Amino acid sequence: MKSDKPPIPRNPSLFQLHALSFLRRLEAKHKKKLTLLSLPAEEWKAVARRGFDCLWLMGVWERSPLSQRSALGIPELRQAFDRVLPGWRQNDVPGSPYAVKSYSLDGRLGKENDLAGLKKKLNAAGLGLILDFVPNHLATDHAWIDIPERFVRASAADLKKNPQLFFKGGKKGLPTAHGKDPCFPGWQDTAQINIFSANTRKALIGELVKVAAVCDGVRCDMAMLLLNGIFKKTWDGYLSGYPEPDREFWPEAFGRVKKKYPYFIFIAEVYWDLERRLQDLGFDFTYDKKLYDLLRWSTAREIKERLLADVPFLEHSVHFTENHDEERAMTAFGLKKSYAAAAAVATLPGMRFFHDGQAEGKRLHFPIQLERAVPEPSDPATENFYKKLFSFAGSIDFAGAALWSRPEVFSAADGDSSHENLLCWQWEKGGKRHLVVINYSSSVSGGAVFLKVGAGGSGLKIFRNLKPWEVVLQEVPRP
Repeated sequence: MKSDKPPIPRNPSLFQLHALSFLRRLEAKHKKKLTLLSLPAEEWKAVARRGFDCLWLMGVWERSPLSQRSALGIPELRQAFDRVLPGWRQNDVPGSPYAVKSYSLDGRLGKENDLAGLKKKLNAAGLGLILDFVPNHLATDHAWIDIPERFVRASAADLKKNPQLFFKGGKKGLPTAHGKDPCFPGWQDTAQINIFSANTRKALIGELVKVAAVCDGVRCDMAMLLLNGIFKKTWDGYLSGYPEPDREFWPEAFGRVKKKYPYFIFIAEVYWDLERRLQDLGFDFTYDKKLYDLLRWSTAREIKERLLADVPFLEHSVHFTENHDEERAMTAFGLKKSYAAAAAVATLPGMRFFHDGQAEGKRLHFPIQLERAVPEPSDPATENFYKKLFSFAGSIDFAGAALWSRPEVFSAADGDSSHENLLCWQWEKGGKRHLVVINYSSSVSGGAVFLKVGAGGSGLKIFRNLKPWEVVLQEVPRP
């Protein structure tokens, strides 16, 4: 059914929850067995009250028993399980959510038809529902495995020569490629989709249309791997009979879905400086991993150069300091720097993305193959910081006509170049100005911020002796 109003606004905030671990946590809280649909509505409203516009429930699709077996056989993963869940058992390891056996709700989370009801429940709480779509690969025991054209296939000689890249697929034992990023070995619990096959494209888009019926958007895993040039380079020599298509896959998929669901959004996990390419193809939002890397490793000057990108590009970017693939922000950045980076992410144009446990200062990286972990205590100082940050961000009209800009920052004293350490931007609408100033350095710094005042007037707002990584969030009236 078409809606007259998009469920996900401009410049939205996104919250990622691991569906299985979240459900287990809430079962412990409410002391009873629950499904995603039977969770009290108050739990979803609590997410919305923190200022989030949409919820990414990661890992809702049916997981593969073969993926579970694969995870149990990897020593490095077993060590990771030991760190976050000492004494874990086999049943605690359902396998990877990115080895999808079918796009049906995993039985651990509820009944197959529950997702449509869950979407209504979340929308009523003011949240759009984002789910995973994994276009590059499927589980090795997916129902399509015996259809020759659906996956990248090889010869018996290839299988013998490279058993890490290929496996015997399905009842027919067809030599089949594992899903792969060209920079790394194949994922042993997945089978590589052949996106050059017209039959596969049609079937995959059919799955996507079914997914779109039960959510408001999808986060597309490793979306750039389906670009014709990348796919051809990765699988050159194994695509006999499948010439490069005239069109890219994504615009075709977007057209089919948005014809039926015009406000549906597509989020791309993307790397290798291909963000703008995927935005040009029609993605609503693309990961900004480059900004993450700059926030983690670089200086304020380099971050500001990144933010010189045009505003439309920023508005279609996903900004984050933590997700299931990255280390916890508290571990990766350190306490104060993690606050500074989070303040930047929370107040930039675009999709502002936060991860379950981030605002509580959690430090343990949770393996996605697990469904629960030992509870980790929250950090009160971090909770207090994020409460203030989310409150400030919640007072900005991100979805409306507020305008974002970067005021000039000057030296506050002769010979003092520490103003170069300051990140500064503002949101303006009517008589309100929301000013953000961040000392993104390990040194005491200061500067004078040039602010336009009234029609043609100007003024300086001076910040002196800002502590390392100090964040200043101010509402400044506009004359």
